[in-house]
Order: sequence, then C-alpha cells, then structure tokens
Amino acid sequence: MRTALPPALFALGVTLLPLLPPNTVFANQAAQTPATPQTPSKFASPHLEVTIHSEDGTLHVTDLRNQRTWHQAWVETNPAFQQRLVSFDPAQNLITLECQFAGTQENGKAAPAPAQIQIRLHPERPDLEMTVELPKNDPWRRAAYPYVFLRDGSDTFNLYPHCEGMLVPVRKTHPDWIALPEGDHYGGVHSYLMCLGLVDEPSGEGLLTLLPEFESTHVRWRDVVREDQTVVAPQYVINANLGRFDRPWRATFSFSSQGGYVALAKRYRTFFAAAGFRKTLSEKAALNPAVRNIAGAPVFWAAASQPEEASGMADILKSNGIDRCLFAMANVPWRKPEPEYQVRMAQSLQHIRSLGYETYRYDQYRDAFQPNPSKPLGHQINTDAWPDKIVRRPDGKMISAFGPESGVVCARFFMPLATKAFDLEFGELPYSAWFLDCLGSVGFNAESECHDPAHPCDRYYTRREREALLAEVNRRGKLAATECGIDYLIPHVHWFEGASTLVRWVDSIHPKQVTENAGINDASGSKRPSVLTELSKLEPTASPQRTISISTRYRIPFYSLCHHDEVIVTWRWEDGMEQPPVYWQWKNLWSVLYGAPPMYRVFSSGLKRFQSQIGQTQRYVSDWVREVAFDALDNHRFVTPDRLVQETEFSSGRGVVANFGDTDYALPDGQTVKAKDYVTFRKTPQGRTYTPPPCPNVFQ
Repeated sequence: MRTALPPALFALGVTLLPLLPPNTVFANQAAQTPATPQTPSKFASPHLEVTIHSEDGTLHVTDLRNQRTWHQAWVETNPAFQQRLVSFDPAQNLITLECQFAGTQENGKAAPAPAQIQIRLHPERPDLEMTVELPKNDPWRRAAYPYVFLRDGSDTFNLYPHCEGMLVPVRKTHPDWIALPEGDHYGGVHSYLMCLGLVDEPSGEGLLTLLPEFESTHVRWRDVVREDQTVVAPQYVINANLGRFDRPWRATFSFSSQGGYVALAKRYRTFFAAAGFRKTLSEKAALNPAVRNIAGAPVFWAAASQPEEASGMADILKSNGIDRCLFAMANVPWRKPEPEYQVRMAQSLQHIRSLGYETYRYDQYRDAFQPNPSKPLGHQINTDAWPDKIVRRPDGKMISAFGPESGVVCARFFMPLATKAFDLEFGELPYSAWFLDCLGSVGFNAESECHDPAHPCDRYYTRREREALLAEVNRRGKLAATECGIDYLIPHVHWFEGASTLVRWVDSIHPKQVTENAGINDASGSKRPSVLTELSKLEPTASPQRTISISTRYRIPFYSLCHHDEVIVTWRWEDGMEQPPVYWQWKNLWSVLYGAPPMYRVFSSGLKRFQSQIGQTQRYVSDWVREVAFDALDNHRFVTPDRLVQETEFSSGRGVVANFGDTDYALPDGQTVKAKDYVTFRKTPQGRTYTPPPCPNVFQ
C-alpha cells in the first residue's frame, strides 16, 4: 500500500531528530529509535535505517551492523532545491522525493531542473538504490543532484578508481590532499571503473557508489565546511543525451561495515558480474588459446623503421630469455607502394611468431586527419573520413582533437572503416593480435554525440560501436587490446596498456614536497621540461623523488582487486619499465605486487643498452606474473603505516610481500624482505612458505 504524506504534515517535521544547518559535516553517531514506527520519514531494512531530515531534506543512513551513521550534506543555497517527501511504500521500502537539480540548459544558462527521485532499500543487501527522472522534453546540458554523502576524519579517504586506483584524503588540510578531476566521470584520464568510494581507514567502513549510467555521469567535487575542516565530496551530475534527459539515471549507495577498499572491490565485482560484463581470462582462453601464451608475457613496442630491424629486435629479446612476448610493430610503416614491402612485412612477422611471440600493431578509429599529399602515408589516420564523417557540434562545427586539420570520426563510420582495413591487414599479414587505440580511454563527452543531420549519433550508440570494434577483432580470431582500461570493454579485451600507470599523474610530483627535484614540478613558464625528461638524465642507480604515479603515497590495486582474473593490465606506452630507467626497480616491484606484466617501448639502441636488464626483469617479474595470471586478487594490505611494505594475496593461495623502502624489513613471523625487493609465499596448514626472488632486482 502506498501512503502519501500530506505536505502540511511534512512541513511540521514528523522526524524527532534535532534540526541541523544544511552545510554541516557530521561525525559518526549512534542510531536513534523512532518514536513512531509508522512515520514514513524513517524506514529500515535488515541492514540499514534511513531517516529523512525535515529541515533540509538530507538523508541519514545508519548501518545497523555497527550502529554508525552516514550523512548527506546539502551543497546548494536555494531552499527550493531541497528534497521533499511525496510518498512512502512500506511494502517495497520505497520512498518518492521531489527536488530541484542545479541545471544547465542547452544554451548554457543556469536553471532549476525539476526531478523526481525514488529511493529503495534493498531487502537483502546494505544498499540504497536511487532512480532519478528529469524533464524529458526540455533542452538541457546537465543537472546536479544537490546533496553529497560524506565522512570526515584525518584518516578518511576518497577512493578514486583512476587506473589501478587511489586513496586521496577527504580533508583539504591533509598534507597529501590533491585535487581530483571533474567532468565526465568515466574514461579519459578520469575513472576507469563505474564507481566512486569513501573509506574510513581506522574502522574499515566504506561507501561505494555504483554508477551503471556511466554514459551520462558527470562529477563535481564540492567543499563542505565543518568547524575548522574543509571536507571534499563528490557531487553527481547527470549529462543530457543530445540535449535531452531521455532515460532515468540510477545509482546505488552500497555501505560496508568493515574491510575497507578490499570489501568495496568485492562489492564491485558482484555489481560488474550482475551487469553482464564479467568474462574471465580462463573463459577467453577457451575461445582463443593464445591467451595462455600471453600470460605473464612482457608487452614490447619495437620502435623500428624497417621490418627487418623489428625482426632483429625480437631475436635480441629471445636471446635474453624472453620466450613469450606481445610484440608490436610500433614505428614500422604500415605499408609502402613497393609490392615487395608487404612481402618483407609478412616475412618479418612470420619470423617473430616463430619465436613464440604474438604480433600486433597500432590501429585506431577515433581520429581523422585532412589528406595532405606532401606527407607520407601513415597507418590509420582515417583520411577517408574527412570531412563528411566527422562528429559535429550543434552549431555544425567539427569536434577536433589535434587542431583544425583533424576531427573525430562519428561512431556510425567506425565499422565501415575498420572492416575495410581488417580485411586487408589480416588477409595479407600474419598478425595474431590487434591494438585499437583510444577505445579504452575515451569517455562519453561531446565527441560521443554527433549533431550532423546526415548521420546523427548519441552517446549510447557510440558506446555500442566502440564495443563492436573490439568484438570484431575477437570474431576474426585475434587477441584484442586497447589503452588505459575503462572496464565495460573487458568482455572483448585481452589486455589493457595503461592501467598500471596513474596516467593523470605520470609526470607530477606532489607540490607540497620540497626536495632537490621539486623545481622540475614548477608549472610556471611554457618551456618547463617534463619530470620524466629530467629524470631520464639520471643514472639508473640514483634515488630521486618519485612521481605521484610511481610512489606508494596514493596507490591501491583497486582495479586488480576487481578484475585481475578478467583482463591483463600493464603500464602505459610513455611509462614503460625503462621510462625513465631510474624508476625501473619500483615498476618491477609494482608489477610483482599486482601480478602485472612489464611493458617496454624502445628503439634498437635502447634495447641493446638494456637487454640484460630486460632479461633480468623476465626472471624477476614475468615468471611470477605467469604463475598468478589467471587468479583473482583477493586481498591487499599495507604492512607498515608508511605504506612502504605492502602485501597481496591471490585466489590460488599465493602471495607477495614487496618492500619499497631503503632498509630491510622483518615480518612478524621472522621472514626478512630486503630493501627494494620482495618475497613470494604460499599458504599451507602450517603457515606460510616463503620463496626469495630468482635473481636481484635490476641495477642492484
């Protein structure tokens, strides 16, 4: 039965909670028992109790397992934007609310967007499920939900799933606080998973916001002031599709009483599987046996100018103990007018495959370039798409990625362009795998909507066509890869290049750290050299300050905790093991800890310089990664408070303890982990059996 709450009664405030100012950040508090159980401003499931505050419409969610309460804060100033209770259905534990979202119309003007919200308590899980309906007919760009969930504490962190994942303090006064990116949440150099998290480290309590409507989810970070602290929390914003809110927007707030980010990762795995995206590496190997060949194999981009040079580089790898490899013809020209060139390419690829390697090259269908007869033919610059197959804005202008002579291909033409190239490439040359750039990183922003009346396209069609490109590579019997790692593509992808790197911060050193290298992070002046360029000048044995990407300060293996048994991930192309050499040791340790293969992008000169270190990394990293390649990553923990010693455990019972510090560390059971080194272990009924690395780390 649905019971409507009269507006007058709601205005009087039927809840007995004290009234609180709208921008207050709340500490944890014990649950309060309602005076009137039938009052629809308070309802409960076996796990959660929700109270609707009568003054500002905020929700307060008490976890009945530990009697701790999570609070919303109202982050707008107009009282008309506050939530108002419309009805309550006790049989479904469902409430209906109305409020105004902070909207932006299609013309760019701010305006309130009327919204109806349904919130349901899940009967079996500690989840609060939200569905939002916004006006379908009016032209809009986006609209922001005027409330945020938050938790304050000196050891409370926003869990941001960028690449492998990060924990960033919620307090702006924390010395490790950094600004997180705003905008379209999923893709680009933002989030690679359909969620955001909040973790209270001392208690292990957490909140995971699951975001299945990833094509339309936008995020802003809002400051909420509490006493002398400013706490930063995510505000969810809904993007319109071609100027309309043409479908409901959903989110699930899932509460965890213990287990921290590991428990949140397990919840995400459940969500991901229920959404139909889960497909394990074992399942993929049953369809394509080459998957087992690439398990633990290094990814190697051979920056060669001729096919024979690439073959020679493969021979050097083989002579240094690399028996398996994902080998990319990186700089080798795609094709030349001379007929014998394709014969040379085929011979080179056949030789490389005879070494036991899987071969592939770069390809992409996102960017198109204006034809230029004065420039030599490049591979997949998509000049055929210029200018009639390019994404257009509402005003008819092109979406451009690389200046006025470039455009972004409309999704309606992905498959026609790709099919033509695939027929040619796979018909003539023995590639066993294919790398399609951009698909694993590009988000759902302006380029995912085409307003050209000759080929209009929305963000949902664009998503399907991006998936279709990779599915077509699978259909042709090839292994498929792309960059970065946004995870809705996992069913069609065998490896991602980039998730091991915190891409947004690959070239950043924390601005509050003052060391001899701090000057290289000075953003003043357009001629500032990059951090990686400066670090590449150092001797490999130097001990420089570490970038945000390579340090232990922010990283957690959240992506691997969610997906290790589903897809292989490695470092990004500009951040291979040797880029710069001074970080090679740290990357080896991260690769071992996460069970991720190495990655290289080198010229012949670099390969000859570092061939012994590449062979050493094979023994130090790849042999271990191969052992756990098909395992789930079950657990991760910081062994020491400074995070320099960390541990992972895999579903097979194997595990790693890695020491990123400069001094040896003794575990409680007496095992010593040497500085800049690791030990592996197996669980047995008698305890752990440890195994040292098969060789020293590079440059030791």
